[in-house]
Amino acid sequence: MIKGRVSPQALDLAHSYIMDDWVWDFGYETWRPAALAETIFWFAASGQAISHITTVTGWAAHIKKGQLRRIPQPASDRWRGSQQVATLLCQKAGSTAFGWFTDYDPTEVWEVLQEIKYVGPKIAAWVLRDISLLRDYSTEIGSRRIAYHDRDASWFRQLPPEWQAVFLPLDRWVIRGATQLKIVPESLRLERLQNGAYYREMAGRIASWAGDRHIDPRDLDVYLYLRGTRFLKEDGTTNGIVNLLTTLPEP
Repeated sequence: MIKGRVSPQALDLAHSYIMDDWVWDFGYETWRPAALAETIFWFAASGQAISHITTVTGWAAHIKKGQLRRIPQPASDRWRGSQQVATLLCQKAGSTAFGWFTDYDPTEVWEVLQEIKYVGPKIAAWVLRDISLLRDYSTEIGSRRIAYHDRDASWFRQLPPEWQAVFLPLDRWVIRGATQLKIVPESLRLERLQNGAYYREMAGRIASWAGDRHIDPRDLDVYLYLRGTRFLKEDGTTNGIVNLLTTLPEP
C-alpha cells in the first residue's frame, strides 16, 4: 500500500496466489451435500488456532473411514455441523452449484454457517469468500455441475455493499491494513467483531471503499491478509513462497 493506494498488480498477484494455493482444491465438478460438507469442514477445522494442514488432513482421512472417535471432539462437532448445514444449503440451491448464496440474501447464509459449533462471523465469511471466488469462474450446467471459463465477477458487483460484507473475513491482518488505508477506525478491536451487526458494518465499509475504486472487495481482503502476513511486499512483489495453510485466519 502506497499513500492509501493498492496497485492492480498486487491485487492480481494476491488473487492468483490464493486461488492456486487453496481455492482450486475445492473446485468439485459436481457439488452435492457430501462435497459441500467436506469443504465447509476444511475451512472450519483449518481456522482453528491449533490446527495445521497435516492435522486437518489426518482428521479428514479418519472421517472418510467413519472413524470419528479418532478425532478430537471439537473437530467431530465441526464435522457433524458441517454435514447438517451442507444438507440445508444444498436444499436451498435447487439444481445449481452455488444457488445457496446467489439466489438468497447471503447474510442469511452467513448466519446459517455460524450454526456450526465453533464457527463465528469470520470463518463463515471465509467460506463464502472462497467459494464465491469459484463462482466467478464457473458456468453452471445440469444438476450442480460446474464448467469453468474466464473470471466473471459481475454477479458479485451487483450485490449491495451490505451483502458483499459477509464475503469478507476480517482478521487482525485485514483490520490492520484497513486501518492504514483509513477505511475503519483505529479504535477497532477484533473482539467487537463477534457482534454480527458491527461485523457487517466494518466489512461493509471495506466493501464500499473497494467498490468506489473499482476493486473487488474480496481481492482487497486477500491482499490485506497477505500483506499483513508479509507474503506480499508494499510494491506488490513477493517475499518468497509461503504456504497459506501455515498462516490461516485464527478462529
